[in-house]
Amino acid sequence: MLRRKSAAALVFCVLSHACSCGFDPGLISEGSSIRKLQADNLESEEQIEWPAYPSEQQLQQEDRDRNQWITDTPHQPGDDLRQALDKAAFPSSTSKGLVILTSGSKFAFDHLLPRWLDSLKHTRDGDLTRHAVVGALGQPALEFCKKSNAHHQHHCAAVSWPGPETQYHFGDDWYVAATLSKLELITNVLSLDYSLFWVDTDIVMFASPMQYLEDLAVDMAVGLERCDVVANFSSGFPGPFNFNTGTILLKATAAGRRFVRSWLGFQKRHLLYWTDADFDRSDGMQRRSDQVTLNNYALPNLVSDTPDRPHYLRIQGLSHQHFPNFCGGPCGCQGTQSIKPPQFIRFENQQGHLMSGRLVCPRHTVDDFFTFHFPCTWSTAEKAALLDTYQAMADRMYPKPAEGHAASSD
Repeated sequence: MLRRKSAAALVFCVLSHACSCGFDPGLISEGSSIRKLQADNLESEEQIEWPAYPSEQQLQQEDRDRNQWITDTPHQPGDDLRQALDKAAFPSSTSKGLVILTSGSKFAFDHLLPRWLDSLKHTRDGDLTRHAVVGALGQPALEFCKKSNAHHQHHCAAVSWPGPETQYHFGDDWYVAATLSKLELITNVLSLDYSLFWVDTDIVMFASPMQYLEDLAVDMAVGLERCDVVANFSSGFPGPFNFNTGTILLKATAAGRRFVRSWLGFQKRHLLYWTDADFDRSDGMQRRSDQVTLNNYALPNLVSDTPDRPHYLRIQGLSHQHFPNFCGGPCGCQGTQSIKPPQFIRFENQQGHLMSGRLVCPRHTVDDFFTFHFPCTWSTAEKAALLDTYQAMADRMYPKPAEGHAASSD
């Protein structure tokens, strides 16, 4: 059966004084329909042949395999993970080293991993791919990861995974199981005495954050959902917690390891025993993810101070000054005020998933970015288009050094 995916829900464009993104921003008004904006590289308009729907017997077997895998989690780290960590480590005074960590399935890798690796390779501080460890969910994902080594210096590691090699939809059973796999990988890296910076594959890397992260006196630091003042939340932070788990720094401290194992335990119990009703939001949308268990269960139960349970985790947010995202907009950007370059333009889709409007950011604001995250996009194709557009802007703003004179991230 052939199905046509919907057009992109978002367009993200960055303009400099002398560049164009293929359309005239002057033609776009508040609340414009996204149908007026078509990015050339959006793959969402391609016709895709979907596999036949599995039989009831196959679905039941998948459920049994998934539940058994969940019950056995966490699985022990393999030798390839140990070797990858050893090769990727950025020097650290508190652990064996700090690595950039991510993971994904073959479907996600097809669309996002090459872009993610290109971004790490072309930061203004040089090539960071040698510090990247990529966890592969399944043999096809592992083979794809290794083939990418022809152009990059990242390190691949297989992770235990029983799931199919298809797209997982936000909130479905395999999607949530993948979030448990993420926490298992993080747990195993910490258990081997390596600190880590988890980075989702829908993120552009502007500059090396490694020394900045190494110098933070925390056990854990997590991305923020909105532009906010960053304080050290170490003790009795009252909440409500509103972290975004697309970027996570975890140090290989006793407190960090202890917290992540507890967080994994909440996610595991959720998959085995909890229902969607446990995660109903006020807007009626049901969300099941590691981010929900972190904000709604792990942090309120494990960080808040009580007389019989004093705080033990040094935690803070990763400021939007350095780690902004597409949801809240970068700190320092000025609504519709015209400050150039560059411009960050976003528009609502017909379901109103994003507020329409324009964010315009001065150059000195962008100079502070380490990463930029796109969590508020609703398909892999949209993310891919945004990553391409944003990476092109970064390349224009920060031309690559001449060959033989590349900066070092160390």
